[in-house]
Amino acid sequence: MSQNRELEEWQRANIVLLNSQGMSELKIAQKMNCSRGAVQSTLKRFRETGSNTSKPRSGRKRATSVQEDCNSSNLVRLSLKNPKMTSSEPAAELAGVDTPKISARTVRRGLNEGGLKGCKARKNPGCLRPIRRKDCYGPKNINS
Repeated sequence: MSQNRELEEWQRANIVLLNSQGMSELKIAQKMNCSRGAVQSTLKRFRETGSNTSKPRSGRKRATSVQEDCNSSNLVRLSLKNPKMTSSEPAAELAGVDTPKISARTVRRGLNEGGLKGCKARKNPGCLRPIRRKDCYGPKNINS
């Protein structure tokens, strides 16, 4: 098991259940395929709080709600209507009176979740090998 991955809630419930049946921490860790420290911290949290749920994490609150993220069709529609639009322009269009200002990164994340991938345009898409000028537009005569 990875060192940084948190145990699922059902795994924590199984640990508490196995401990209440009298199984040792080491045997629980072997059976659940996790570390002994994970078992110890799960049991300690259960003794202190009486619950298996994780504590809320710190960090910045989301600017958009889950419903707005699921309904990112407005954002996708705006982007498909004008593909050359930068990510800060839809943010300005979507920000209304009752909606908080969203960042360009939030727009890019929403477009990515909506199935659109942002990329930089090539400087000259018609010219893949700019060695000679005639290569850019294709050969006029193959034999020459």
